[in-house]
Amino acid sequence: MKKLFCKLLLAASFLTPLFINKVQAMGSGPYVEGLKDFAKSVSLGIETPASSGSGVLIGKKGDTYFFLTADHVAISDPQEEEFWAYSVAGGQTKQYRITSFEKPNAFEGKDIVIGSFTTKDQLRIALIFPLDIEKYVPRPPSVPFYTWQVINMMGASYDDEWDIQGPPLIGGVSIPTRAITVPIFRFSSGVMQTRALGNQKGYEAIYSAISTVPGMSGGGIYGARSCARGKFDPDSNKDWWGAYPGVIGLHGMSEEYGSSGGRSGTSLGVPLDLFVEYLGKNADRYGIPIGKDYYDEVIKLCVTQGMY
Repeated sequence: MKKLFCKLLLAASFLTPLFINKVQAMGSGPYVEGLKDFAKSVSLGIETPASSGSGVLIGKKGDTYFFLTADHVAISDPQEEEFWAYSVAGGQTKQYRITSFEKPNAFEGKDIVIGSFTTKDQLRIALIFPLDIEKYVPRPPSVPFYTWQVINMMGASYDDEWDIQGPPLIGGVSIPTRAITVPIFRFSSGVMQTRALGNQKGYEAIYSAISTVPGMSGGGIYGARSCARGKFDPDSNKDWWGAYPGVIGLHGMSEEYGSSGGRSGTSLGVPLDLFVEYLGKNADRYGIPIGKDYYDEVIKLCVTQGMY
């Protein structure tokens, strides 16, 4: 089946220089599990003086890690009050004292901030750029790397608006409560509905989610991004195709029905593509992978941990 699929891709590649046509294909693979595992590894729970939230690790500079979270989670100064980040990656709960929150001018009016903490622990970093952002993720000359779209892969169609394969996953880490006394990774499958351009607080991503809880605010919206390399020669072990997990936005809140306070089942998030310029220009400052570092991580994910 994989050889047949590769031949279909090879045929499609003659139709356009950059390859990318939609092709009908069949396949199998635990792409939902792949999203869940990756989301768990880069997600944080955030304990605040008044409530809780979640975050996504996006960079590392020395021993300092940087993460994104919702602005409404960062309600005060961590230099004056205690904020804690919880990681449950690898099945172990680790706790870190948050040292700062920063809201750059590019984030003004949007429900998003950058936080940081310091540790010598080795934590995983999320992939936040699509591969077609040539300005910050230029294709290495020696790597003939392509993106591609597949219709009906495992019954999961390609979403042109968000450039993801299949449904997204909304993930975060809830801090201990009276009922659940340890931090746990919480996630929900979603369905992207539309993009509300110019919506308040940057909430342009509109999606349905099976179940979200208040502590998931600031957590990631994860999607499977397709990837492929080479001539698609089915007899060559140097060519591969698959998908890797990326972050397309931050979960903000659930929509409520006016004054009733009832929830509609629709959620609102902040797309990360609103901040490509700022995050790209400041990649070195925050230790955000770009260029070859980004491609190396994508290749590793697609080859060794392919989601299809």
